[in-house]
Amino acid sequence: TGTITREAHVLSGELDTGDDQLELTNYSCFIDGSGTAAGPHYYELIPFQVSEEDFYTFYRDHDFGTDGFVALYQGSFNPDNPCENIIAQVDDNFLFVQGLFAGLLNQGPVGGIFDPVVRISLPLRPYETYYILTSTFGANDTGDYEWVVFNDNDGWLGEWNIYTDVDPLTWEETVVEEFIG
Repeated sequence: TGTITREAHVLSGELDTGDDQLELTNYSCFIDGSGTAAGPHYYELIPFQVSEEDFYTFYRDHDFGTDGFVALYQGSFNPDNPCENIIAQVDDNFLFVQGLFAGLLNQGPVGGIFDPVVRISLPLRPYETYYILTSTFGANDTGDYEWVVFNDNDGWLGEWNIYTDVDPLTWEETVVEEFIG
């Protein structure tokens, strides 16, 4: 038994009655296994970018009355067509193993077995805007949540303003990557 210490990025928020709602069961891209409970579900979107092409794992912890639901989008999110631009979604954190350890559950370092874990098997692109949609299994559920995000290499989560600066004397262009949060 040992301890591995890793640097992590944290994204947090709170689902409350002022947030927008979606009927998750109305969209085929949100159905996995048994799907979520019927009815309206509060959701929040957190935009982010990454600094490097890297692999990222998102673990969520929460104090919802039910378990959670997550979807990840690349480029944009459209509430009228929430299946557009979706690159991942998950409801539960089950990992069924074959053989001697059959039926074991995938307990991550944060959250529980009914908390979604998103492991992106393709590297996220630098400075592309992504959105993580946080919601719940149960309709009309609210509460605080926190995402703990690990990367495999040196990538960072945040938001950048990317622009080209031109030297008026030489007309030489320089790409500026300004970290804004």
